[in-house]
Amino acid sequence: MKIKVLKWNPLMPVEIAYRDPSHSPVVFLDVDGVLTGYNLPLRSFSRVAVREINRILDKTGAKIVLSTSWRFNEGCISDLLRGGVRLDGNLIGATGACRDTRGEEIHEWLEEHGWPRRFIALDDNESGMELIGGAFIQTDPAVGLTRAVANKAIARLRSRSVART
Repeated sequence: MKIKVLKWNPLMPVEIAYRDPSHSPVVFLDVDGVLTGYNLPLRSFSRVAVREINRILDKTGAKIVLSTSWRFNEGCISDLLRGGVRLDGNLIGATGACRDTRGEEIHEWLEEHGWPRRFIALDDNESGMELIGGAFIQTDPAVGLTRAVANKAIARLRSRSVART
């Protein structure tokens, strides 16, 4: 298995070992509207959403690529860990520079790092997601990730390859 160390945002003083994505499912993870509902205080995580993202990771062996704008904030990883998100051993990277849409950022990451056989993008905003085919799973920004949405994510990560578009 090929391993390389990714260059990380200088505001996040960590190194991430990137493994060939074809071996593990990948979850492109947004935070606002997925782990936080817009009805929660700033930087507060929904207990249900955190439980469900951890369940997705446990049930599928998926790895996380942060696609959230939080990736540019100092303390992003610490905040997620404090919130209960199991990043240890599960975080393999983050999308790069800001583009017009989140879908463009994810597509660029996939082109640079390789298209995994199984991946999803959990996000509350569908902008640009047509670039990644059927991998987009939308959450309701008011409540974030629910059990029903997590079940859909688990089923998709377990059962199908997302075709390149």
